[in-house]
Amino acid sequence: NPDPVVRPVTKHPSRTYGPGSPYRRFRPSRGGNRDFLLKDSYRLMLARDIAAIVNTEGPLHKDVLLERLKELHEVERAGSNIEGNFRSALQHALQGKMVDRRSEEDFIWPVDRNLFSFSSFRTPGDGVVRTLELIPREEIELAVLFLVEDQFGMIREYVPQAVARPFGIERLAASGADRIRDIVDGLVEKGLLRVSG
Repeated sequence: NPDPVVRPVTKHPSRTYGPGSPYRRFRPSRGGNRDFLLKDSYRLMLARDIAAIVNTEGPLHKDVLLERLKELHEVERAGSNIEGNFRSALQHALQGKMVDRRSEEDFIWPVDRNLFSFSSFRTPGDGVVRTLELIPREEIELAVLFLVEDQFGMIREYVPQAVARPFGIERLAASGADRIRDIVDGLVEKGLLRVSG
């Protein structure tokens, strides 16, 4: 019995999914202000910073977003005060439709972007290598679709390791492999991949 193979749904020679493109970090046009993170009276300014970072780097995990804010405002550690101000500003940005939250609670998106407004998933770049937990489901879907299309099909059990590689992940944990398998199952259910064998 040969191993099941996942195949692209389309048969035409032109490419549907692009290869990965390097990650791009937010570059602020001005210096930071520690008070934005330290004082709750700066919630609106912090919400604007959140939107600026997310519009460049989004979708991104909220933990990465907090790290970017700390870098921007030159704050070393995030105590409970800073975390509270961050949560409050993030809530303000979400309610004001400056940013968006999708299927996975922990990821913050630009308001006008979805899976198919990406031209590709993001590979390591600009000093950023993400663990699998910090990569949104939709981006992993694009990597799966690209690799399966690129290879004209792939043995299903090899997909997790093959997908981890372009993200710069050399050792894939069992939980990470399970997450990628779930994503492949979802793509089959959506009709974006088919299984043969």
